[in-house]
Amino acid sequence: MERPFTAVLELKKRAKAQWMDKEKALEAQIEETNRKLQQLEQKKDASEKMIISPEQEAEVAKFKEQKQRINHQLKQVRKNLRADIEALGATLKGINIFLMPLLVSIVGICFAVYRQRKLRRR
Repeated sequence: MERPFTAVLELKKRAKAQWMDKEKALEAQIEETNRKLQQLEQKKDASEKMIISPEQEAEVAKFKEQKQRINHQLKQVRKNLRADIEALGATLKGINIFLMPLLVSIVGICFAVYRQRKLRRR
C-alpha cells in the first residue's frame, strides 16, 4: 500500500489555497478592467465605436501589466511550493542516510560495551 506524506500534502494544500487566492484576485482585476473598458466604450459616439481611444489603450496596457505581474507571482508561489517539498525531501534523506545509521551504531556500541562489562563481572 502507498501512504502519502501528510507534510507534503499539507504544503501542497497551503500553496494551492494561496494560488487560488491570487487567481481570484487576477479574475477580479480582469472583470474590473473589462467593466472600465465597457464604460469607456459607452461614452463614445456611434462613429467612434471601431476606434480605440487613448484611455482604452491605457487601460489595456495597465491590464496586461497587471496580468503579467500576477502570473509572475503565481509562478513564484509554485516555485516556493517545490522548494518547500524539496527541502522536506532533503531533510528526510538526511535522516535516513545519516541519522538512522548513526543511531544504530550508537545502540550497537552501547550494547557491546554492556556485554563487555557483563562478561568482565563474571
